[in-house]
Amino acid sequence: MKNRLFCVVITFIFCTTAQGFVTGWSDLAFGVGNLTHQAGKVASDVGRVSYFDFRPVLQLSYRYEFSKEFSFIPELGATLPETSEDETYSTLYAFMNAPLAWHYDYWTIRFGPGFFFTRISGKGGTLRLQNGATFDEFPVPNGTATTRNLTWNLGAQAALDKEWSARFDLSVLKLFDSKRRAVNHLLTLNYHFGAVL
Repeated sequence: MKNRLFCVVITFIFCTTAQGFVTGWSDLAFGVGNLTHQAGKVASDVGRVSYFDFRPVLQLSYRYEFSKEFSFIPELGATLPETSEDETYSTLYAFMNAPLAWHYDYWTIRFGPGFFFTRISGKGGTLRLQNGATFDEFPVPNGTATTRNLTWNLGAQAALDKEWSARFDLSVLKLFDSKRRAVNHLLTLNYHFGAVL
């Protein structure tokens, strides 16, 4: 009898907790926008760096509400694959973030950790490029390599209406390495489907 009562109590607790977990998921959102990787670090021309690159990105997030003011918004995103001008390699950027969010009026402030992935695929060989005033041979990736970086993300999102929002995020890569630290920025327009669970 005690075992049955114990099983009934455990089942009740599990079902109540599972129901609470499921009902906390409140908003599935799909975003389209632009990602700039390592703004101000990548040379776009001799003696110049780029602070904005056109790199289309798709992202998907789902909000879990702890309360009316606070939530957890895990998300995944990826850029469209891009091929180098000389077609020797292709690059794909992806991210997986786990920010906490504070909601105030139509604003959402987001902060939290994430991972940023860079996948480069190439055919191998070398490429002759300008390096200052001279030209040097640089290796072209042979095969596929993926790098992973821990990021710290800070962003703001503004609700445009019940279904649409605009968002701007900064992601800091290599936060504790002053020489290699870099910042990505992301700008998206998001459509909100609401709860789908």
